[in-house]
Amino acid sequence: QRTFYQGIREEKTKALTDHASAKNKLNTIKAAACDIFGRSVTDADIWNSLHVKDFLPRPSQFLWKCVHNAHKVGSYWTHIPECGDRATCQDC
Repeated sequence: QRTFYQGIREEKTKALTDHASAKNKLNTIKAAACDIFGRSVTDADIWNSLHVKDFLPRPSQFLWKCVHNAHKVGSYWTHIPECGDRATCQDC
């Protein structure tokens, strides 16, 4: 049962990291880390850093949503016909 469960987790992990928007964000993060810190990081380093015990849950969730473009701003609204005007800030 343990081996079976590990196989399921590996498949889920593969499926989660194959999103194009997440890959683009990961590449941006890797380039920024290289520029700022002078060292390269892997995708696993980035994902693991989101689950560090020192972070409170809210900042960790915010960073995860940043990587996945999960915040309800910008292009999120362009795909909803009635809400397309929300994609751009009316005040700005």
